[in-house]
Amino acid sequence: MMDSIIGNEQAKRALEIALKGKHSIKFIGNEEAGEFAYVAKKMGVEAYAFSQCFCGNFGSPTKTCTCTTRQVRESRNKIALTPTDLTVETVRPSGDKVIQILAKEFGINKEASALLKSAYKSMRLEVGEARRVLKTAKTISKLNGNLNIETCDLAEALQYRPKS
Repeated sequence: MMDSIIGNEQAKRALEIALKGKHSIKFIGNEEAGEFAYVAKKMGVEAYAFSQCFCGNFGSPTKTCTCTTRQVRESRNKIALTPTDLTVETVRPSGDKVIQILAKEFGINKEASALLKSAYKSMRLEVGEARRVLKTAKTISKLNGNLNIETCDLAEALQYRPKS
C-alpha cells in the first residue's frame, strides 16, 4: 500500500514505526500529507494530515500561497495542538522523479513520458492528479485496443483534467 506513495522515505519509515508500535502520527505537508494519512488510516494507524496553511500551497514550488500571515499562524497552532506520538513533514518529490516512477508504474514510453512531464509542469499537477490522468489514459488505451498507454491516449486523458 505504501508503494503507491512516491518519495518521502522518512515519512514511510515513520509510518512503519507507527504501525509496528501502534503509535499515533501526524503528517504535515500538502497533498502528500493527505496521502500518507489516508494510507495510515487504511492500515489501522491513528493518523492526521495537516497543511501548513488554509489554501494548502504554503511552501509549494508550483503554487502560490494565498493565505495571510495570521492564517498560516492559525494552521500551525492547530498542528501544535494535536498531540501525537510521531510528527513527520512530507515533501513534494521533484517532477523528474515523479515522472520516472509513474512512467515505470504505468509502463509508458519515452514520448508519453515527455508529454506527461510537460503537462505535469505546465498544468501544475500534483502527484495524485498525475496518477489519475494515467489511470484515465490506461482506460482510453484499452478502449482503443492498445496494450500500453500511447501518447495519443495520454493526450486525450489530459483533456479531461480541469483547467486551472
